[in-house]
Amino acid sequence: MSEPEHADRLLLIFVHGFHGSDTSFEDFPNRIRTILTNTHKVDVDAVIYPSYKTMGDISLAVQDLTTWLIDQVNTRQKESKAWGGKGRLMVALLGHSMGGIVSAEVILGLKKRLDDPLDGAFIVGLLAYDTPFYSVNVKYVSSRVISYADQASRFLQGSSSSSSTANARQIGNTAQAAVKATARTASSSSSSSGWGLFAGIVGVAAIGAAAYVGRELISNGINKAFDHLEFVNTLIDTQGCEERVTRLIELDDVLFKCFYVQLPSTGDQPRTFIDLPPDETSHYFVPVSSNASSEVTAHTTMFSSTRNVSYYILGADSISLVSEMIERFRRKHGKSV
Repeated sequence: MSEPEHADRLLLIFVHGFHGSDTSFEDFPNRIRTILTNTHKVDVDAVIYPSYKTMGDISLAVQDLTTWLIDQVNTRQKESKAWGGKGRLMVALLGHSMGGIVSAEVILGLKKRLDDPLDGAFIVGLLAYDTPFYSVNVKYVSSRVISYADQASRFLQGSSSSSSTANARQIGNTAQAAVKATARTASSSSSSSGWGLFAGIVGVAAIGAAAYVGRELISNGINKAFDHLEFVNTLIDTQGCEERVTRLIELDDVLFKCFYVQLPSTGDQPRTFIDLPPDETSHYFVPVSSNASSEVTAHTTMFSSTRNVSYYILGADSISLVSEMIERFRRKHGKSV
């Protein structure tokens, strides 16, 4: 350890999102760790959660991250006690895209437990990055899904496999039907429409196939596509989405903020990847300006120092919020002895 034995410790856990990987954050974690270490009397460790499959029931991803996090924390606590360390261990989770929702569920699950699975460590905050807490932006999905589905269809129709061609048609037809339903309901109902949200979920799957996953996922056909669809279908549950955020902000000892990309408006609404929060929780969401060519490009290049014009602002704001987590913790629990 580089800090004295009595120093507090901070563990930053970075969790990637839909079809991301442990390289999605690029150098962002190391930059945050270095600046925080040089700013506070805290031994900072930044750990990137290993790549995991963003498919199937999301509760499995929550369980896996919970188990892994408990193991990471307990290992550090045992090592600290072994050499007589007296500092406390603070834990903050930083999740991108669906990784923010997985992280939120982990925090909420641990906070309601009556035992002490973290061996005296404290979860102090959650920073989310373009996480669709209120689902994805349906207006954005409506204008993009069909083109992505068509890209997949054209690719598969060039294959010699008749099953691939059939899968392409099924993917395209499903996406197009959902988007058309969205268009019909958008003018007569709010964005919380079940069909509208379903279109959003299909959109995430289609975007994933065309932009995140590429040729490999498309060629694997409809079954794998719908495995990914199952992973994000938690966003269909409008009430569940709202309750998740409400429960997060009710945790007095956990600081919560969500950064989201915002492109220049082409009409009366800003262009965002996520569906914007209601007024009552909007102060927990922080826009990050982007000049990317599309919402999905802004979403996937959020941690690129060369492609995100707000990269250094995002880093500075993240550091400021983590610093606030540290100070809030120390005000409540006192400085380390």
